[in-house]
Amino acid sequence: MRGLCFLIVTFFLILIPVGNIFANYSSISLSPSGGQIKDQYLSVDVNVNSGSDEFIGIDANIAYTGPLSFVEGTSSKCGSFQATNNAGVVNIECFYFEGGSYNGEVATLRFKITGSGNSVFSITSTDPETDTKTGATYTLSLSSETNDSDNAELPATGIFDDSRVVIAFGFFLLLLSTIISKIGFKGWADRRRDNFEKKF
Repeated sequence: MRGLCFLIVTFFLILIPVGNIFANYSSISLSPSGGQIKDQYLSVDVNVNSGSDEFIGIDANIAYTGPLSFVEGTSSKCGSFQATNNAGVVNIECFYFEGGSYNGEVATLRFKITGSGNSVFSITSTDPETDTKTGATYTLSLSSETNDSDNAELPATGIFDDSRVVIAFGFFLLLLSTIISKIGFKGWADRRRDNFEKKF
């Protein structure tokens, strides 16, 4: 009978998700929480408050919209960390092994801004669960100067801006070269003729 009870308890423990064994964290939030971003890149910090519970890490899905391209995710808090992007959703997996409660930044997500418009970040799920999930909304303003910096061209010198000027200058150099060559050849031919006449 004891063996049967042990098997039943073990079976139900296996069915229970690991995250649900632990009490919920107090909150997860993103910072900055909003504002206008005038830059080529956007950095978003992921903050977790475990409350009175032990912080063991977190698995979170963060969805985003707008003209953004995910670059990378980094963490100085997690003992093991991974960030992956799939169709506008960044999944972060953070494992922490030192124990104790925690309230602070666990990861930083970096995005490249590819255009202007609104961008909404929302935390769709976490494990362990969190009582409060706070996303962020940004207004992205990618100026023409910032956008052109990736494809910067050499500054115009002014004199060679017009292709017609370049062509005319090329013809002038060719003509000058031809004249100099003819003058040089004539001088060489005259010297050869003088030397020949002196011999005879």
